[in-house]
Amino acid sequence: MDGLEAYRVVLELKSTRNESCDDAMDQLLNGAFGLRARYAVDPSGGSEATHRVCRAIAERICANRIPFSAGSADSAFSLRANIDPSVLLPSAKIWFDQRVDRAAASAEEGSLECARWIRSWSEDLEKFQEILSSDSFRLTTHQIQQAVLKGRTVPTICSLDLKGAFTTSDAMEYVPLNKRTRALQLHLLGWS
Repeated sequence: MDGLEAYRVVLELKSTRNESCDDAMDQLLNGAFGLRARYAVDPSGGSEATHRVCRAIAERICANRIPFSAGSADSAFSLRANIDPSVLLPSAKIWFDQRVDRAAASAEEGSLECARWIRSWSEDLEKFQEILSSDSFRLTTHQIQQAVLKGRTVPTICSLDLKGAFTTSDAMEYVPLNKRTRALQLHLLGWS
């Protein structure tokens, strides 16, 4: 990754398949006061809300309040020992699971009406494409167009991915170049 060796903790939080759990997961990301809404209002507000959610989940995992299957007692111990450092760093995130995140936008997912994003998608898109495709952002025009399409949807959530920050062997946080502006991407486009 960008010529560096870095690692991170990644957890999948699955729904318990009951309506309350599914609704809570949906509201966390898609709700009027959810994370995407926080990013739409203010990139730093979205980042702060994401940090609070990651910290709360990490605390509950370490306190055995969120059950998980790690395969063995050793891997469960290792996860608990490593989750705090990784998940408490600023670039940790909680987001749609990989299946939803990487899927193409679909009209079946429903559409989202957000004044900030509609403005970006219409009048400002050319300006944002120029900014977001610059070397410091490293997003291709295709990636930007896909983010715009996906940002217009309200995906159904089956599970969430909690992704800790990448850390190097000397325990330093590393943020890939194309994710250094994640909060701004979410603010402008609705997706990252």
